[in-house]
Amino acid sequence: MMRKMNWKLVGPAFAVVALVSGCGGGESGGSTPKAAPSGQAAPAAVDYNEAAELTIYASSSSFTEDIFKSRVERYVRSKFPNYKLNYVKPGSRTVPDMIATQNVPDIFLFALPEMQKNLLPNGLQYDLTELIAKYKVDLNRFEPGLLQTFRDVSGDGKLFGLPESTNPHVMFYNKDIYDKFGVTYPKNGMTWDEAYEMSRKMTNFQDGIQYRGVTMFFRTMLTNNAESLPIIDAKTGRAAVNTAPWKTIFDNAKRFYEVNGMLTGYKPGDGAAELTAFYTNKNIAAVISPLSAYTRAGMNDIEWDMVSVPVSSAQQNTGLQVEPRAWFISNTSKSKEQAFQVLLHVLSDEVELANSKSGKTTSLQNETIAKAFGADLELLKGKNTSAAFHNKVAPSPQAPELATNGANLLSKEFDDVIQGHKDVNTALRNAEETINKAIEEEIAKTGK
Repeated sequence: MMRKMNWKLVGPAFAVVALVSGCGGGESGGSTPKAAPSGQAAPAAVDYNEAAELTIYASSSSFTEDIFKSRVERYVRSKFPNYKLNYVKPGSRTVPDMIATQNVPDIFLFALPEMQKNLLPNGLQYDLTELIAKYKVDLNRFEPGLLQTFRDVSGDGKLFGLPESTNPHVMFYNKDIYDKFGVTYPKNGMTWDEAYEMSRKMTNFQDGIQYRGVTMFFRTMLTNNAESLPIIDAKTGRAAVNTAPWKTIFDNAKRFYEVNGMLTGYKPGDGAAELTAFYTNKNIAAVISPLSAYTRAGMNDIEWDMVSVPVSSAQQNTGLQVEPRAWFISNTSKSKEQAFQVLLHVLSDEVELANSKSGKTTSLQNETIAKAFGADLELLKGKNTSAAFHNKVAPSPQAPELATNGANLLSKEFDDVIQGHKDVNTALRNAEETINKAIEEEIAKTGK
């Protein structure tokens, strides 16, 4: 069943601008704004035929040039025929290098951690509040928790970016293995206990092959935990993992690996190898992973489908956090208003619907757009795409302005737990110490 994504706000309530038009609209040309209700100012006029040159940089390697052309450039070109967009390949330059050479892009596409790592420390953030008011942008169109998350991270409630997409977790499963053992396919809304019992049934040695049940890309699961627990506390700047709630998370996940046979062929790491093994070894019944994994070429080699991530309680139905990313305008841009028009257009209902059909998760509160996810993709034909939107979304906790990667250090400890090298209490205590040591080293190095 499709749901309207339900966000809890993760900070103080915030005021939004009362708005009359959609974000960017869907008009094909002209500069005359729609009439505003009586007593309310009309949106600012836009000259769609003006010329502008803008540079766009997305830090994620998954945002390829082909995706840029299909999801951004072609729509901007049809709306603003005289806009020239320059694409900077992810990883080709670092943000400090861009600053040093005075080639800072006009627009960034950053996930939340990248905002904290690359935008804020380098002072490139630009508050969109004035442009939002000027162009009567309806912020109510966006998932409120996404907006609040980015406001919280700004430190003073400002809005530096407009949410572009999310990357929810799902549970991918191999239909052939379930058919082989005559086990009913997983379903949306399973609890962790139900998933564990299913995993036990699916872990079998047959025909010389060790089949494994439910495994996980656990680093991303820990980071995006359903309990909204931070790894590093934003207020204290210290590790916050040696706690009873984190012990519950570790205990719940480790039991899946304690089933006899589940560690056969397991490669130590952060769980990323488990995702790869799902479609390469073809002996894993199910893997919990970010949804974006469906685009991997190897997924074409197996008969797979997906369901929502298991939850602690079917009644509460709260899933994991969703790894939001957003569009940002650099404060060094000399074409901020033109850049803003690009953002408004690519986040309009018209473009969002088209991009949802082509496989981009929407950041909007729009059930029609959410239901359209993957409709135009052959890879997703017949797939249970509702899995991506079934659960309530856990709010993201505020993160500190630190480069220390607590998730990597915490997942290393969990890896030791499932291999039997440490018990949970020891692992969490060690994680706390290791993360704090890394924080102290960072502070000593940076002087912050």
